[in-house]
Amino acid sequence: MIYSLTAISFFLVSIYLWREQSWEKTRLALFLSVIWLILYEGLRWDIGTDWIHYYNCFVDNDNEHMGFMYRFINSCFRVFTDSYTVFLLFYAGFTYFVIGKWLHQYSPNPLISICIYFCSMIGLLGSNRQMLAMVFCIISLRFIVERKKWWFIGVIMFATTIHITAFSFIIAYFLYNYSYSNKKALIITGVAFLVGVLHLVNKIPLVEYLAILDSMTTNTESAAYFSEESTLSVSIVGNFKRLIYIYLALYVRGFVNKKEYDFFLLLYIIGSCIYLVFNGSVLQILAGRGASYFAVYECVVFAYVITYFPVNYFEKQSLWFILFAIYFFLMWRDMNNYVILTGEDIYNPYKCVLFYTPT
Repeated sequence: MIYSLTAISFFLVSIYLWREQSWEKTRLALFLSVIWLILYEGLRWDIGTDWIHYYNCFVDNDNEHMGFMYRFINSCFRVFTDSYTVFLLFYAGFTYFVIGKWLHQYSPNPLISICIYFCSMIGLLGSNRQMLAMVFCIISLRFIVERKKWWFIGVIMFATTIHITAFSFIIAYFLYNYSYSNKKALIITGVAFLVGVLHLVNKIPLVEYLAILDSMTTNTESAAYFSEESTLSVSIVGNFKRLIYIYLALYVRGFVNKKEYDFFLLLYIIGSCIYLVFNGSVLQILAGRGASYFAVYECVVFAYVITYFPVNYFEKQSLWFILFAIYFFLMWRDMNNYVILTGEDIYNPYKCVLFYTPT
């Protein structure tokens, strides 16, 4: 219930403030939304991806698969407190403060963006290392724009010590000034779609042995899970959703005419192509973890799409309603699929330290 109420509340507030057109009220609503997400993430207990592994890492520092820097951060907190909830609150505060500041700076409608973010990134609930690494990649955007190469590399290297997959974001520095046509973007996306549908990745000789690389970034149970589930069929809904969304985003590109939009759109296209290619393959892990560093920019891209779509005010709000309905459906589909595939419900009911007794 809390997931539905949060998503719907973000949606309704975004509609209301869109009508108000008050930047002061928008900033206040964004601030309150960030506070809510900090409490939502920081006060949870016994829910989220790999909960027990992250909890044990904090309590006993007994998981060698966690990144060096993440374990070091845990150790630093243990000097002052043995409360995992305090750690989660600080972790969530840092994470959502950065995300909120980023949306405030770059999104034409931060409330639409934070609603899309919540619905589309629900799968990262509890993925502490992945989230921290992704947030440092967002921090590195400043150095991409200012063309401070060594500062950018330093931030990415730091993120890599938290989660090794963050190294994939290194290519972003070279994409900021990259010029691309809509036709080229559609062709690349179409090829990625065909590669995924035809399961061509699975036909690469010895590719199944590459799945063991995941043992460098996560615990052995998660690695086994992704290996066992790699034979699942490609999610047709997810694939077509990305194809349609990319087409919409490219269509609006000419009306936006902003360098930042072109850059974020390119990152989103890269994330979508990674998903399309690897979803349903033996390297399924890349469709989730590998794509997330780029897929997060969807929440800014589609705030632009909704804001700049060449229709009247009522039709723009109707478009946002339709897109939200899709995001809402996919959010619940992703949560339910996790239960079906693993037999473990890491989402429902929402458990909080305020009314849940740890066992």
